[in-house]
Formats: sequence, C-alpha cells, structure tokens
Amino acid sequence: MRKNWILLGLLILALLVFFLHVKESYVNPESPVTRPALNGVWKSKIEAEAPIGANDEDYIAVLQKFYDNVYTPSPTNPTDADVDTFVKGPDANVPGVDPNALRKLIADAFHTQSTKTAAQKEQEQVTFQPSEEALEPQQGRDEVFTRTEDAYIPADTRQGDFSEGIYAPTVQQQKPRRPMEYDDKSASWHAGQFAAV
Repeated sequence: MRKNWILLGLLILALLVFFLHVKESYVNPESPVTRPALNGVWKSKIEAEAPIGANDEDYIAVLQKFYDNVYTPSPTNPTDADVDTFVKGPDANVPGVDPNALRKLIADAFHTQSTKTAAQKEQEQVTFQPSEEALEPQQGRDEVFTRTEDAYIPADTRQGDFSEGIYAPTVQQQKPRRPMEYDDKSASWHAGQFAAV
C-alpha cells in the first residue's frame, strides 16, 4: 500500500518536472521577407490592398525597387518614415499604383517599425474637424424648457346635413385624452419614471 503512494507521488513529481520544463517559447513571426515576385503569395497581398483592376506587375516592380533600395541595405526593419519617403519618391510614382495601397502593402509585407505614437496615427485618420460654430451655433436655442405645443385641433369637426341625415353639432373634446404627460403622483424622482412614459 505504501509503495503505491510512493509510486503515485513519484509519478506526480515527474509530471510536474516535465510540465515545468516544457514552456512556451517565443517565435518571431517576422520571418525574412523574400524579394517580391509574381507568385501567389505576393499576388494575394496585392489583391488585398490594391484597387480592383490594378495591374499586379506594376506593384511587383515598385515593391522590388523598395526591396532593393530600402529593405536590403538596411540592417534593421524600415520605419514608416522610410516608407513615406519611398512612396513620395520617383521610384513609387508609377501610373496605376495607388500610393495609399502601396503604403499599406509595404507596411504589412516588410514589417515596418512605427515612429508615430497612437495619438498621431489617430489624428491622421481624422477627416472631419467641426468648427466651434457648428458645434455650438450662436442662434441656438435650448428647446427642452421653452418648447411650445401646437393648439389641439379635434379630428371630427362634422356638422350639418349629410346623406345619413342631419348631424347635431358634436361635443368637441377640448383636451387630448393622452397628452403624453406622465404623473405617478410621486414627489421624488425614481428610476422607473423614464420607463413609465
């Protein structure tokens, strides 16, 4: 009986030692980038970013220039500033090649390093900045407390001689039956008031 406990303890200890030595190791997903060629991998990347109907060969030629002139001579991964310089330069100025698509393609394929903060990237994405006048107009009016309701007009205003006979003047309702004013007869506010309207 005691041998069984000892064997069980040794088995647990062996499993514990095994699991402590087997640990997850970091694998760099940034494998070396091969020179762009007109193959399935690069075509797939181009089709994911380029506009519909773009010529893949034009993009491959520009990407090869980036690989030869920027990526290969540099000992480290290129930065987004290097990509911007290349995209604005003469090598990337090819008819039919969209600069924004090319920038995204290079950043994804060549694992570029970012030199901008998250706030700077977000600011670049902002396309609309409203003016103070649009946000708070000078002639604005808070209508929550100054709203005036239209006078109530009854729906049935018939009177006089009709094909069915003579109608007596109908008794007009002066106030709507449900004016959308809720009163729960409470002196204090509670959470159910909004739901009760």
